[in-house]
Amino acid sequence: MVMADMKNDEAVISPGQGLNLPKIGEFCIMVSSANDLRLIVNALGKDTLKSRQFFMSQFYMGDNFSIVGPIIGSSYCVLLMENLVAMGARKILFFGWCGAINNAVSIGDIVVPCSAFIDEGTSPGYGVTDSSGPPGLLAGETLEALSLVEAKSHFSSIWTTDAIYRETHEKLNHFHRLGAVAVEMEVSALFSAAGYRHVDAAAVLAVSDELYHETWNPGFGNKSFKQTCRSICEVLTNLCLNQKTQP
Repeated sequence: MVMADMKNDEAVISPGQGLNLPKIGEFCIMVSSANDLRLIVNALGKDTLKSRQFFMSQFYMGDNFSIVGPIIGSSYCVLLMENLVAMGARKILFFGWCGAINNAVSIGDIVVPCSAFIDEGTSPGYGVTDSSGPPGLLAGETLEALSLVEAKSHFSSIWTTDAIYRETHEKLNHFHRLGAVAVEMEVSALFSAAGYRHVDAAAVLAVSDELYHETWNPGFGNKSFKQTCRSICEVLTNLCLNQKTQP
């Protein structure tokens, strides 16, 4: 896989410029929720990982893998991703939450995005304005890794927005008609930037709430949602452990 030059004539500032960044393994997990991050790190053995502050997040390094979080919003997600790529990351898997906008998707389900409609301001900086998809093979590998999880999985399109409190019925209906089954805040920008840098990227999303009812249905305390998050964390922990056997 050929990676775009991190130092280019177009940008005034290159990723990693002026920062004392370590070299890391190719596989990196980006985790939106602080609680999910804690579950994964504790399962791996927090004391066995090197850790450091990474912008407004915490960064953990293991054998051929790294984990960073918490993360919220497309621009911050890409800020971290760009620097991870500068440090050596080539396979980036994002774990976050999403709200269902299609009644075929329920709280506690899993969505692995096959594409993401852009309603955020970061992707245009990478020359993408309509939708973006997961570059590389990691999305398929992620689906395979999730196959033993009991929660229902969807390989479907989603909608990414910067404006969580401007998810109007008009917008919900628009992106539903386009084929999106859920909405979240980071994935389209991650895909756009990863494609620009020619690195592999994918996302796995736990469905935390439903927006297709007459009124919003939050499920953050729902048992099935909590179990799904724990199950995904177990899968991601095993993916990290598997990296130890990689050259």
